Amino acid sequence: MSRHDACEVLARQPNKFTHLVSIIGTDDHTIPPFQVVDNRVELQFDDVLRPFGAYTPPNEHDIRRLIAWAIETKPKDEDGMRFARYLFHCAAGISRSTAAAFIVLVAIGFSEGEAMGMLTRARKIARPHQGMVAMADAQLGRNGAMVDAIVEFEARRRASYRSSVA
Repeated sequence: MSRHDACEVLARQPNKFTHLVSIIGTDDHTIPPFQVVDNRVELQFDDVLRPFGAYTPPNEHDIRRLIAWAIETKPKDEDGMRFARYLFHCAAGISRSTAAAFIVLVAIGFSEGEAMGMLTRARKIARPHQGMVAMADAQLGRNGAMVDAIVEFEARRRASYRSSVA
């Protein structure tokens, strides 16, 4: 979800979400007022794969923090999982936040296929940040399965687009 949309939904329904991942850019010095969600992690990096001017990509520490937070705040039982409501946001809600959602879902026990399915149902325009996913894949010991899921997803998206314009 975009930062703007996340601010609006949390202002209208402050108790709707149990977990929040907030990702802002390095040039953003105002962290949104998301303290209404107790289980939250705030990360600050840009939507780039490598340093570019003043832009900073995510690093291993950022992804380690995200994974540790996901595991630490994971609901402890099936009922908790059923009632958990996660909100992920970045500037546009397309790349960093969708990668974070995919990473968290895998980290708390979903398969890559299940996680990708949930992600694409929730956010049709998802384009998960490949650098974030690659780091998480290595840190979670998934042996390329997370990266493969993203590559397959992008290939299906391109094939679908090509067939729709043909």
